[in-house]
Amino acid sequence: MVIIREKGGIRVTEIEFRPIKRIIILEDISYDSLDDFFAVITTGVSPSTPIVVLWANGVVFTYSAMPLSEAIVKERTEGIVYWNFVQYAKMDEYVEEYRSGLHTVRVLKVKAPALLDVAKALQEKLTSKI
Repeated sequence: MVIIREKGGIRVTEIEFRPIKRIIILEDISYDSLDDFFAVITTGVSPSTPIVVLWANGVVFTYSAMPLSEAIVKERTEGIVYWNFVQYAKMDEYVEEYRSGLHTVRVLKVKAPALLDVAKALQEKLTSKI
């Protein structure tokens, strides 16, 4: 916890950082090739629309979080996050952009601990498929 004091000590603001405890993924969709992965995520998207995917631990992925509802918000305050699905493929080397047809997809290198953990779990799933 971080406590911030205003000059003169009049106001105190407590800042609390709560890590995500659990991510529940309802469906995982793996692709055998990068071409398949990028073809799916660009389908039906105008080439002028920005597309961003995530990369870590040799895996490129994207996800869809569940829409917020009263029940989901309550779980989130307890550190539990729900994703509808995650799509992913093996991508050994990081690249800033990937060209797929007329699309240029931006690839972001993940730094958030929870997303690094997801990438590690996805890497393990890909490795166990071999």
